[in-house]
Parts: sequence; C-alpha cells; structure tokens
Amino acid sequence: MPFMNLGISILYQKPKAAPPSLMSFLLPFSANVWLYLIVVYLVVSILFFVIGRTSTDEWNNIYPCVEEPDKLENQFTIQNSLWFCMGAIMQQGSEIAPM
Repeated sequence: MPFMNLGISILYQKPKAAPPSLMSFLLPFSANVWLYLIVVYLVVSILFFVIGRTSTDEWNNIYPCVEEPDKLENQFTIQNSLWFCMGAIMQQGSEIAPM
C-alpha cells in the first residue's frame, strides 16, 4: 500500500541572496576603523606637507642656469601631499615623489 507512507516532510525553499547595496564595499571594516583611516591619512599628508616645506632639500631652483635664484620651488603642496599619500595607500605610486 503506497499511500500508507506517513512520514513527515517539510517544504523548504532556499532563501535568495539580497542584491548588494551600493556601499557594500565598506562592510569589511566598522565605521570607527574607516574614521581612523581617514584621520591617519589626513595627518600623514599634513606631516608630509610640513616636513617638505621645512626641509631645505625639497626646495628646487626653477631656473637651473641661474646660480643665485630669487625664487625656489617646492613640489609638496597640500594637494600633492594628499595625492602622494593616496597613491601610497593604493600601492600605485604617483608622479610626485620626495626627492
């Protein structure tokens, strides 16, 4: 008698994965860790800027033919310092590098 099989059966459907959100790449770290990373990035960039401005080796002669120039140039602006740090974080490097 085939209809006498009275076992218990459960109807189950596998849950479907939710589509990833736009900011799902931020999920590996908590909000505090992302905040600390941003703060450290800004602090290191500002330190590069200050050290680059105070170091005499970073000031270059605009016109190499003139031995006593009136103006010297420094490539470490705050924008270049931020870009250099971002290139170092992303391990891509940049054209702006300390000399």
